[in-house]
Amino acid sequence: MPSEQHETIRPYLLAAIPSMVIATTIVAAIVAGGAWLFAAQVDASLAKLIFVAGAVLLSALGVGNLRTQEYHFYDDHVEIHTGFLNVTRENVPYSRITDVGLSESVWQRLFGVGTITVNTAGSDGTEITFSHVKRPETVYDAVQSLIG
Repeated sequence: MPSEQHETIRPYLLAAIPSMVIATTIVAAIVAGGAWLFAAQVDASLAKLIFVAGAVLLSALGVGNLRTQEYHFYDDHVEIHTGFLNVTRENVPYSRITDVGLSESVWQRLFGVGTITVNTAGSDGTEITFSHVKRPETVYDAVQSLIG
């Protein structure tokens, strides 16, 4: 008999987008600045174009990746769907989960979101990260109750 699905969690995009745009803008600025400083054939206008194109492209990829993340909770396992360009799907039985953690940065607390990390038996480090989750304390408690 198939497992019954209880809950689906997705990242809260309104909380994720501002920090993502800031991060991608910084990366684009570094790339464009490096191109302008170290490549003789790149002038300031081309560096600006590289900056804008890089920031827009990286932000679009990041948002696309976040929009596809889904975490489906069933009776006996959690199913993780991730990826925008490279799609992955993973099932983790609750019996393999050894530890659950909760963190909330200052930025995340402003938006009422947090990050839940899940460690599993047989893996090094964190296996699952639920990022930009609304009501993270509630999700944390729910995952704790599912693993017993």
